[in-house]
Amino acid sequence: MTGWQETLKLMGAVWLSPRRAVRRVLDAGLPWPYLLPLVLVYGISFTMDQISFRNLADFFLLRDLLLFSLLIGIGVGPLFWMIYSALFYGLGRLFRGTGRWQEVQLAVAAAMVPGVAKLILWLMQLAVFREEAWSELTPRIDYSFFLLLAYFFFLLLDAVLIVWTIVVVAGALSEAHEFSLWKGFLLVLIGIPLIWVLFKYGLNIVLMPI
Repeated sequence: MTGWQETLKLMGAVWLSPRRAVRRVLDAGLPWPYLLPLVLVYGISFTMDQISFRNLADFFLLRDLLLFSLLIGIGVGPLFWMIYSALFYGLGRLFRGTGRWQEVQLAVAAAMVPGVAKLILWLMQLAVFREEAWSELTPRIDYSFFLLLAYFFFLLLDAVLIVWTIVVVAGALSEAHEFSLWKGFLLVLIGIPLIWVLFKYGLNIVLMPI
């Protein structure tokens, strides 16, 4: 099986069995370039999250924000891949995890698969709501029952995706460090707020870390 086939198989398997999927990647010794597309897509969807959080469509044209998401996102993805890898490698060691640096890197990259679903979700919202998906004022949504219904539907999907992302990341980390799943959850519950604190009080930047 080729590296790209392994990546495609991972994208399906990680949703239902993240630990088994990550173990397969680690055992196969899948080179990191095969997981790089997942990292880049995560970066784009992460950038879109920040744009929405700041309601930037109130100040910029939608097409400019989409271009910004693409150009900045492909840099943000690898940056946060390294940040999360370093953080979870260090925290994992404190919890007596045995994962090597490269194994944690691969696990974190594999855990970015939900970023693909998040990007698809954003594109669907932009197709339905247009610039109001990233605006504070939403007159079209507010005065349309169907758009309002769609808004809450997407909100529910996003909440489910966030929860499942935490499950996937916890499972991936627990497999890379070869410890119990509850420790994987603990790593996520400590690590994600820690990222927020470091950016907020270290760089004065407020992020949506997931």
